[in-house]
Amino acid sequence: MKRLTTVLCTTALCAGAMAQTGYGLSLEADGILVGGEQAAISIGMSNITPITLIQADLVLPEGVTIATDSEGQMLTYTAGRADGHVISANTLSDGTIRMLVWSGYNKAFKEGDDPVATIVLDVAPEIAEGVQTLKLANILLVEPTEAGYKPDDSTMEISAIDEETAVKSAIATDSDNHTTYNVAGVRVQRAGQGIFIKDGRKIASRK
Repeated sequence: MKRLTTVLCTTALCAGAMAQTGYGLSLEADGILVGGEQAAISIGMSNITPITLIQADLVLPEGVTIATDSEGQMLTYTAGRADGHVISANTLSDGTIRMLVWSGYNKAFKEGDDPVATIVLDVAPEIAEGVQTLKLANILLVEPTEAGYKPDDSTMEISAIDEETAVKSAIATDSDNHTTYNVAGVRVQRAGQGIFIKDGRKIASRK
């Protein structure tokens, strides 16, 4: 519990954290944001000394939220560089998502280029089209000695299309009446559960 309390700045750690080059977080995404679909983003970390704990506030554009499971838990996962770490997230009063990735045993993250965390997003069907910006703010990286570093904020720009545009794009991709696409315009062999384009028409499959 001491580790969690420290990161939430209830001690002098945050006031004494240093802004220094060589430390930072980054956001990456595989593809674009498609209305009515889910997307995954990963968080990478650069560090020149061992880091055991990460805190950051995730700012999402309007129409994008963190997906949840059947029990309402946010779909956030530790990734390749984690070594027995856990991740937690909660929503602040302004809608920002505060994330914490930490080790109860004060273990450092593994070295390498793999992400430290992955987050699943829900994209609203009517998301505004164009370039959207995601941001990691108030970043804090903590060493095993509890020395803290406060890197600059990190942003990522990503294209977004709404559900209607995605459907039209899928229809226009191929005129073959027996071709099936998902709403992102990707050809699929058979329709699973969700919304698909088949024989030039939008269908909802509940398989």
